[in-house]
Amino acid sequence: MAASMRLNIAKGVTCLLNVARFAPSCLVIPVRTKKRLKLPPRSYESLEQQQKQLKAAGMMIPEEKMSQIRKIRESDPDFRIKTFGEKAQEIFIEAHNNLANFNEEKLHTLVTEHCYPEMVQGNECKTIRWSFLESLEPPRVVHVRCPTLLNEDMLYGQVTVRIHIRQILAIYDQFGRLMYGSEQIPKDVLEYVVFERHLLHRTGQWRLHDKIVPSWAPPKDPLIKTVMIPGPTLTPSEA
Repeated sequence: MAASMRLNIAKGVTCLLNVARFAPSCLVIPVRTKKRLKLPPRSYESLEQQQKQLKAAGMMIPEEKMSQIRKIRESDPDFRIKTFGEKAQEIFIEAHNNLANFNEEKLHTLVTEHCYPEMVQGNECKTIRWSFLESLEPPRVVHVRCPTLLNEDMLYGQVTVRIHIRQILAIYDQFGRLMYGSEQIPKDVLEYVVFERHLLHRTGQWRLHDKIVPSWAPPKDPLIKTVMIPGPTLTPSEA
């Protein structure tokens, strides 16, 4: 009898100490997933209601940016934010090909008067090998503005495009020595390029105007220059 009671007490204690007895049969852990964008309903009672709901959903383009785009479309009806990136990259590639080939006449039609001296400065007596390999990301427009210079007749459209490509660049000095880059090793390049067009000029076209270098961009590799080190001055008898 006593042995039977001790056995029952031991079983009860073992059952109380069993952790699985208190654990739920199904454990559900809530996990927060990525916040999804909810589109507003397509039926609106008024234009004001549509704009209000689009703005609340974060899909409203700022009015200032819309006004800049309208000014550009008045001069260039084919201008579209989604398609301009590809067109800008074509101008970028053609300009650099003509820079490498020293085609000054064609280069003047692809870059502005501000950009031309910056591109050709220091290229005398040098050989440039440049080629476009592939686009790592689709080019896209990141900024649009229409600055007015001096008077209203000097209205320009400026569009900044993010261009991420893989290229080959090698620069040789007048002695044929490599100064920069390599013709065998491709290099990935991320550029923020500004394109400009005179909006009031009927035959105006988009041209490469400038490059924006972000503060976080890594420094460029220095050029390897060949210099002459003067030797000792010789007397007439030593010469």
